[in-house]
Amino acid sequence: MSITTHHHSYRNIHRAVAAAAAAAAGAFAFLWASIPAQAVSNFCPFGTCDIATPVYVNVYWAASANDWNAAVAPANPDSTVERIDALTNALFHTPYFSALAQYSVISASVLPSLFAGGCGPAPGTIDDAFNQVGALASCVVAANPGLNTDITILNVFLPPATAPSSPTADFCQKHNGQHDKYGSPVAVTVTPTHPACNGNVTAVFQTVTHEMTEATTDPNPKSPTGWKTCCNPVEEVADQCESSPSRFVNFMFGRVSTYFSDSANNCTPGFAMTTPKIVTANVCGIGSRMRMTLTGAFGAPPWDLTTIPASYPAPASSRTLYLNAKITGANTWSVGNFAGFPADGVGFGKITWTLNGGTSDTIVIEGFDQHYGIGAPNGSVSIVSPGDTITFTLFSPNTGQSTSLAVPVPAVGTASVSGLKAVPTYFWLSQSWLSYGEPLKVQGALKTAAGCAVEGATVTISSNDPSPDVVQAATLSDGSFSADYKFAGHAGNHTLKTTTPVAASAPVTIHPNADYLSATMGAVAGHQPVTLSGHGIDFSDGGYAAGATTVIFRSGSFHANATAVAVPDASTVTFSTPPSPLPGSGAGKVDVVASIGGAESTVLKYTYLIPDQPILTALAPNCPWDSNKLQVDAYKADGSDAAEQVGLTGNYAAFVVGNNAVASTTVTSGSSIALKGPGPLNVTATPASNPALAVKLTVAFQPASSACLPPQIIAYQFQPVLGPGPVESVAVNPVYGLDGKSVVWTMPTNSAQSLSYVMLTGADRAAVAAAAAVDVSVVGSRALAGAVKEKASAYAHEGHKAGHVRFLGPSFALQFAAPAHDALVRSPAILSFGIPDETDTSAHAVMLLAPGADSWIEVPSFVDRLDRSVALRAKVTARGIYALAQLEE
Repeated sequence: MSITTHHHSYRNIHRAVAAAAAAAAGAFAFLWASIPAQAVSNFCPFGTCDIATPVYVNVYWAASANDWNAAVAPANPDSTVERIDALTNALFHTPYFSALAQYSVISASVLPSLFAGGCGPAPGTIDDAFNQVGALASCVVAANPGLNTDITILNVFLPPATAPSSPTADFCQKHNGQHDKYGSPVAVTVTPTHPACNGNVTAVFQTVTHEMTEATTDPNPKSPTGWKTCCNPVEEVADQCESSPSRFVNFMFGRVSTYFSDSANNCTPGFAMTTPKIVTANVCGIGSRMRMTLTGAFGAPPWDLTTIPASYPAPASSRTLYLNAKITGANTWSVGNFAGFPADGVGFGKITWTLNGGTSDTIVIEGFDQHYGIGAPNGSVSIVSPGDTITFTLFSPNTGQSTSLAVPVPAVGTASVSGLKAVPTYFWLSQSWLSYGEPLKVQGALKTAAGCAVEGATVTISSNDPSPDVVQAATLSDGSFSADYKFAGHAGNHTLKTTTPVAASAPVTIHPNADYLSATMGAVAGHQPVTLSGHGIDFSDGGYAAGATTVIFRSGSFHANATAVAVPDASTVTFSTPPSPLPGSGAGKVDVVASIGGAESTVLKYTYLIPDQPILTALAPNCPWDSNKLQVDAYKADGSDAAEQVGLTGNYAAFVVGNNAVASTTVTSGSSIALKGPGPLNVTATPASNPALAVKLTVAFQPASSACLPPQIIAYQFQPVLGPGPVESVAVNPVYGLDGKSVVWTMPTNSAQSLSYVMLTGADRAAVAAAAAVDVSVVGSRALAGAVKEKASAYAHEGHKAGHVRFLGPSFALQFAAPAHDALVRSPAILSFGIPDETDTSAHAVMLLAPGADSWIEVPSFVDRLDRSVALRAKVTARGIYALAQLEE
């Protein structure tokens, strides 16, 4: 029968049914047993006259879900396909139909929804709909031959445009829904969604559940068969609860109809109205990766809990009907209710729901999904701030009942800074050695004591400098922060500090730069006046006492300090060399460092020597056509060349003079002589000026390699030929072509005329989109000089007979992740470097310093001659610094 707007007392119906049944007992004893204690009976000559194993299918009278949702939007907007189906699927995971077992209903199930747009448009009135619904049901069955007509029940939903035939019509004045077969082969329930009948999803679902219970217990309501009362009024199992206070009960975000239970003599939803219990709720951290933990009595994990694993750059994303939350405070927004109206734009991160029993069940939520931070419908932003309140709402998968608990988001002051340090800005520099003048970044992380990240906090960074640089950085999703930073004044020991939101400090050692020594050789007796040139040496503004700068000569465990150390300015140290700390004669090489308060400079080399004494060096062959050689040097006390005659004698004829090999010869210091094997060769070198200074060396001959390696060339400091370019590195943004297939990164100024650029052209859409993830910087002269100094060797192709390489500006640094790399290589991206038209293009090369590489490597390039200019171009093959170089003999 239909769900109506009038009310009956099921107790009066009980008495009427009993009396009528007693009067009719004689005539119908063989068909209908006397039921003095039952409200309903089933007049059934054969079979069960009900549907024992019903299979329900929601049928929307529309062409598609989008069409249905558009149809309900003006008048009944929350009755979307997604919401009705969500409530339907949730219902079938509860014991809702369990009490129908007393009416021979063994089980109930649901199939995916169908759309009946192919069976004709929805009629204009509800009365017309009832005239056509039988044909609609037959059409749906014909289009879906897999449906078993004996047990299928179609839940047909009419769109809001299907209205009552008049303001006084029974629908929707007296009835909200109906069920019958309407001449079709299957049972059908009909639920209008016109506002006069069922104006929201709550009304829609309480109506359809009323009709669902009656459609399976009394599929032919006009016949005497099926479970219903016998007399006037004839009522079915759900009708009898219409006057009950428990006519409807809350279920999820809607309500369901109760139905009468003969065995219990009351109205029931089939399940106990028990609610889950949240005992504790804990929030750890702040932001997209905050961890939220609930404990209590939740039951087993819900049937619909699904998690999409994390994939770069998005975190994992879990969804379930049974858990959502609302955040109030600095911003107001909600999360996790994907069946909400409107649906939440933000989802939870990974949800781990564990059944432990009692009140020990746990739910752990690992932050939010990739939509965290988007705008909320109310104009807020979907972010969590300290002091906000998170109200969790939890539904029981078994009963659809809910409970809520609010928990505050902790203040940032409970967190602490970890990993505070300074690192070089550029990847090619040593991460453990900070040199004065190099661009630095301060890094750290703001986390709670439990290790949870605090996102979105502003960290203020300072130092103990007299006039410190003060900068601010925002923490990211993992709590990390990073900011460019400069230490004022000098190299030495500094203290890095954060002052807000929490205080922290870390020692930072900035090493002075030692560029060169005015003399690199001197007598073992010492006392040679030397000047060390560098940067960051001045200690006058840092509170260091005089004598804080020392100059150390050492080799292994042997060391000595220079004397008469003076620091006239930030770039200079003058001193006298100490006597050699080396054992024996004292001759040999030592490291020289300047130290400021214990912060040592880069290492320079100094050679202690005995004046006029020969220094012998065995040289191995580089290529198969080379030979072993002996280098002979001799110096004066001040390190200048002695230029004296040195006699060489060997234990066999090994010295190549002209076309002959001799056992003895004389050479001038500063020269080398070829040797003839097989060795070993015992050499005595005697200076003509003082034979007492003779030295000996045993030369073990080295075999030549089978193939000549590409010539190793020595890179030296940046020297511009087309203007200096920027002193500091400058990040450049991509400029996209109007065709949507090209991207260019070029010098920040005069970009239209520049011949030096990085370009991606003729690309597909995916490659152009990937270009947004590429970081391109024009490398300034200071940074390029640092890179060259750090990695001072390079390899060119065999065709280049170069001994040195001179780097020319500007240069480009490219950094990108794997997806962008694939796009750039596939397209590919091209680097262009302009060079003067009058230069020898064959002497130019494009060099690459890749992350982690020890040397610069030449990459294949080609010359492109343009009108009054020339460009050298190369393909992008990897991350790193690409620089134009001039190769020199």
